[in-house]
Amino acid sequence: MKSPWRRLIVSLLLGTGIVILHAMYVDVTDDFVLVRPYKSGYAEIYSGSIRPGKKGLLIPMPDGSRELVPMGEPIGYKVFKYGFPFSYATSSEQLPICTPRWQVPIRIGLNILFFAFIVFVIFTKLSANKRLKGEPTAGVRPR
Repeated sequence: MKSPWRRLIVSLLLGTGIVILHAMYVDVTDDFVLVRPYKSGYAEIYSGSIRPGKKGLLIPMPDGSRELVPMGEPIGYKVFKYGFPFSYATSSEQLPICTPRWQVPIRIGLNILFFAFIVFVIFTKLSANKRLKGEPTAGVRPR
């Protein structure tokens, strides 16, 4: 690509594509963390640690105790974590552990710019290498 503007536009499109593909991957694989209110905050719950009890499910808490959740009651909230390097967490409820809603578009934009910058640098290096291969080098000529 000869024009830096063309490289920039293609880089932004590819950066956007990378971020969209990651979000689609998280949604399709249903990759989430289950959290439950605990003392003054929230605790992550691992599905493998939940055990059936006599009147519901026993959920282990960080202090070693177990909490009984009656059948039919929600165990916790699904929290989806997206993005690299500027990650953000979302859920159906606005929980304190989730990224504030006003920051989510900013973080998505920063992720797009991050990947666009990487792609732009790669395109620039590739075009510089192609240009230099065709030019004679200044140096000692063999005799």
